[in-house]
Amino acid sequence: MTAKADFGVVGAGIVGCLAAWELARRGHRVTVHEAEQIGAGASGGLGSRGVRANGRDPRELAVAAEALGMWPQLGETLGAGIGWHQTGHLLLTERPDDREELANIAGRQSDAGIETTVVEGTELKALEPGLAPEVLAAAWCPGDGVAAHTATTQIVAAAATEAGVEFRLKNPVSSLDAIDAVDGILIAANQGTAELLRLIDRALPLFPVWPQVVMAEAEGRSPQTLIGHVHRRLVVKRMDAHTVMITGGRLGAVQPDGSVGVEPSEIAATLGDASSVFPELVDATVTVAVADRSESVTPDLVPIVDRIEHDPPVWIATGWSGHGFALAPAVARSIASWMSDGERPGPLAPFSVERFD
Repeated sequence: MTAKADFGVVGAGIVGCLAAWELARRGHRVTVHEAEQIGAGASGGLGSRGVRANGRDPRELAVAAEALGMWPQLGETLGAGIGWHQTGHLLLTERPDDREELANIAGRQSDAGIETTVVEGTELKALEPGLAPEVLAAAWCPGDGVAAHTATTQIVAAAATEAGVEFRLKNPVSSLDAIDAVDGILIAANQGTAELLRLIDRALPLFPVWPQVVMAEAEGRSPQTLIGHVHRRLVVKRMDAHTVMITGGRLGAVQPDGSVGVEPSEIAATLGDASSVFPELVDATVTVAVADRSESVTPDLVPIVDRIEHDPPVWIATGWSGHGFALAPAVARSIASWMSDGERPGPLAPFSVERFD
């Protein structure tokens, strides 16, 4: 008969895999239960994912600063390449009135240990020569970058397996009683977290969305950095000399057959925003557009990481609202510490579900 694990993890996304790895490194027996495959949800998919501390909600700054310090060494620690590139991140604006907000962002982030300055004029143009003249200023965070999210999740899972974690794939969890864990359970299953908690009469304020991802063929050099925007729903990354990835919060929609697909009007709006900021993208040609990975969202767009009273105790990590990948190394390490030692690390305090009471 197989011995019970110390801890069970539900969900083989980036947070679940990292937390399992961290727990195993502390000497615990860990089993990961996953309904599909590793990285089957929001931790996988096209392109690469931004690793940014810039423009974060103030409640996220402590973990963002910690994670930003971990990313450059993560691939070396795991013994494999995760596609990490330190590109820096520009949070742009065309509105003069946003300069004060950019200064506030830079001040908050600098106080949290995240190097950030406000750039404009020739300094901004030196960072991104292809910007439209209407772009006036930006908050610049040079430590930010990008990483290959699908590969990273798979590499973490491989490291966890080597550390002794047992992965049970294609193994949907229909009851917490089905998880053989002595000391606790972590549910990091995106929207499925709320569904599992309903089984023990706990409700979470989550709703699902399907973010739209556009890959476009676009010759040229723009952008050279990771791009965000104050008032446009826009994130732009250059994948290679021929391809840009454009995201930023525009969503797919449920189709008549029940599937989720991209909206042509939203694709047009995405390309319009991108070319307004980078004129050389005006002739970009869409090669792929999908909205195939659901994401769980909270009302305040800040994740939920907390402990629920149960026997055994249950920890939850969900509600990433489309920007949890960059935080994952620090959040997972703190969760593993909490599960192992019994005390909530201070940086996780703002993510309590009680804030919605």
